[in-house]
Formats: sequence, structure tokens, C-alpha cells
Amino acid sequence: MNEAPVIVGLGAQTPVGLNLPANVAVVRAGLNCFHLSDYLLGYKEGEPLKVSQLATLPKDMGPFERMKSMALAAAREALEPWLQCFPQDQTEELAVLLAFPSERPG
Repeated sequence: MNEAPVIVGLGAQTPVGLNLPANVAVVRAGLNCFHLSDYLLGYKEGEPLKVSQLATLPKDMGPFERMKSMALAAAREALEPWLQCFPQDQTEELAVLLAFPSERPG
């Protein structure tokens, strides 16, 4: 078995796009989705925080669940090319490299 790493697919889901092509298009166009939150307030003065959130997810969903939902969607997108290479009943082992955001306060 060849141990050399290869990229079999890419995936992304962020506040600016539901998949990688959408994210690339928005970034190339120089757009963003930041706005003042109507429910997240700063600790010091209670001012609305500037946030960028995926609008298709419920506002009351916690940070862990939001990240989990977006990560699973991105993983499905990234693995789709790999899954297309094999019959439905055949499986192959695949090592996966995941990138996570840095730790957040709170």
C-alpha cells in the first residue's frame, strides 16, 4: 500500500457559504457576513458583539453543536469524491486530517 498522502477532496461550511465553491466565491468577491448580534452581548458593557454566524442553523444552537454541524457537512463534502470511487458495499480505510479552530475563551 502506498503511504504517501493524497488529497481526495475538500469541504467547507462557514457563515459565508454552505460548501467550498460558495466559500471561495464569497472570499474572492471580498464579501463578509458580519453583523451585530441581537442576543450575544459583550461582558464589559453589554454591547452587541460583532459576529458571523451560519444563518441556516438555529440561533439558540450552542457553539459546540454549531461547530459539529458545520464540520459534519464539510466532511461529507470532502469525502464525496472518495466514496464515488468504490461500489456501495465496498469500503476502504482512509486516514483523515482535520483542522480545528483555535480555542475560544469562555
